[in-house]
Order: sequence, then C-alpha cells, then structure tokens
Amino acid sequence: MPGASPYPLPEPLTGLCRLALDLRWTWSHAGDALWKRVGGDLWDRTQNPWLVLQCVPLERLERLAGDAAFVRDLRAFEEAEERYRRVNRSMGYGVLRNRSIRPF
Repeated sequence: MPGASPYPLPEPLTGLCRLALDLRWTWSHAGDALWKRVGGDLWDRTQNPWLVLQCVPLERLERLAGDAAFVRDLRAFEEAEERYRRVNRSMGYGVLRNRSIRPF
C-alpha cells in the first residue's frame, strides 16, 4: 500500500500498512500491544499507528520481521480484523442501501 511507509516493508509485515490506515484503531484498542511493540515510546506518545509506521526505522521493522512471535501475533490480529469485517459486512454495516432521502 503506497504512502503508508516511507520504504517498502519487509514481506512478513506488509499487513501493517492496511492495519495502520484502518480507522477502527481509533475506538478499538485490540491492537495497542502490537503497535507498542512496533513503536515503543512513539506509540505511548501518539497512539497513532500510521505515524508509528511512518517514523519507525527500517532496521526496527527488519528485526520485527525476523521475530517469529511478533509475526505470529500480527497474523492473529490480521485474522481477527478480517473476521470482524466479514461479520459486519454480513450484518449490513458499512453498506450503503439504495434509499431515497426525502425532505421533512
């Protein structure tokens, strides 16, 4: 996903771009621990995954890409997010209905 990181992310971490730009993080804190592991103090100061992804050094991301526990946790979080989206789509949330709007 162009623009979410100033450089290409290591392959195991490419899902971070989508997660950082998904605004659900503004009200769901399920990923906070994951983002703290990425950004540490920057996460503590900003609570903003997109900003963390913009500012974290590539060397840090490369270390995380080699950390099997982090990659496993990232995959689990991505799967949980996908389940959330699937359930909400099936319930009709986020789907615009073709309805006419009438003035009062």
